[in-house]
Amino acid sequence: MANEPGANRPAIIVATGWHEPIYIISQEGRARVRNWRNTDNGMQDDNEFTWGYRGNGVHNTAYAILREFFGKEVAESHTGDLVECWLSRLDQERGFRASRDKVAKLLGAYVAQRMG
Repeated sequence: MANEPGANRPAIIVATGWHEPIYIISQEGRARVRNWRNTDNGMQDDNEFTWGYRGNGVHNTAYAILREFFGKEVAESHTGDLVECWLSRLDQERGFRASRDKVAKLLGAYVAQRMG
């Protein structure tokens, strides 16, 4: 039932390569593609997902992941944190998979360490 609370919530995000769309797999096993940021004003560019350094493409990737898993407010507050604690450290030559739990643990540990 698509209208049930939690239906189609993202369970995992898969990135296959630089400048490729990110794939979102729901808990029900449905897949969809996420283009660059998909901001509220409709801006899209499916060539800007990158990782392994600290540039705009990495921030776009972090924002998209956080927005999918946790919503706009968290994405706007913690994009830089996710870049620093994880995405900037990934191998540029490889894709990645991330679950909501994995991202929450990485981000939570980083923010706690930074504040402590």
